[in-house]
Amino acid sequence: MSNRFHTLFNAPKERLQFTRELSREVVKSKRANKTKAQTMFVPSLKVYSASTNLSRIAIKNYKTSTKGIDFIKAWEKFEPTAYNDSEGYCTIGYGHLIAKNRCEDITLPDEFKNGIAEGEADKLFKKRLTSYENAIKRDITVPLSQNEFDALVSLVFNTGGNFLNTGGAGGGETKIKKHINAKRYNAGANEIADVTNGGVSGLVKRRKAEINMFKNNIYDASH
Repeated sequence: MSNRFHTLFNAPKERLQFTRELSREVVKSKRANKTKAQTMFVPSLKVYSASTNLSRIAIKNYKTSTKGIDFIKAWEKFEPTAYNDSEGYCTIGYGHLIAKNRCEDITLPDEFKNGIAEGEADKLFKKRLTSYENAIKRDITVPLSQNEFDALVSLVFNTGGNFLNTGGAGGGETKIKKHINAKRYNAGANEIADVTNGGVSGLVKRRKAEINMFKNNIYDASH
């Protein structure tokens, strides 16, 4: 310890000046490092919502997302020839409704008699999809996130464009619509679980997947 003091107090003026300057630089460096460390640390303090929903906005300009389209197509499944769906309605392509009758009970339109290619099914799908997007925009009056919008489009694509207005008790508005328009979003989503045509297995699975999309932003079409 004595040697250290001796060296410092008996040093030439030049060394003392150098020592003072060096001390100042060390202090500056420490301050700079401290500031830098604080700056780098701030982003990690950002608080994220526990919800995985995207931001809710007005839906007038919404279109179904690519993920939403893939989800609906996976559930509808491409069928090149006319078939009867779970309700006995004659259908073709990606759930394109030909008639609300069994295929055997109608005369198929010429365009469907020999089946259709997947490209034609895509065209029919896109045309039909727009009408269901517009149905949601007509019936839902509150902001939605993209995943919530996609889930509702999938629902009405499967149940019909006027379902939210007529699928409830006594042919009236559904609780889905009433809850969501009152901004009880999760309550509205939970009501989707009842739309299974009496517990049809495939519909039970699809409704669960739509609820998962609506509430958790998860697009899972595995079934």
